[in-house]
Amino acid sequence: MHYKLFSEQHVPDIVGPSNRSSSAPMTRKEMIAALEVNCKELDEKKLQFERMIHALRLEKAAVEAAHAVKVVRIEFLPQL
Repeated sequence: MHYKLFSEQHVPDIVGPSNRSSSAPMTRKEMIAALEVNCKELDEKKLQFERMIHALRLEKAAVEAAHAVKVVRIEFLPQL
């Protein structure tokens, strides 16, 4: 990368806006609140993933059951 990309005139274009000023550190109360929000978001994502896994397992079981029924029908067809 070219060094001029990181000169002062380009930095605002590259760096996105932040929610807080970097000069003011977070208090413990703010840190706890932020961590609680993050935990809640992660719990929601985890629940979504668990639901997707469950749905995929059900779909796989249905496909396997349909295949098993098809195999049984073929094996037990009367010979003509």
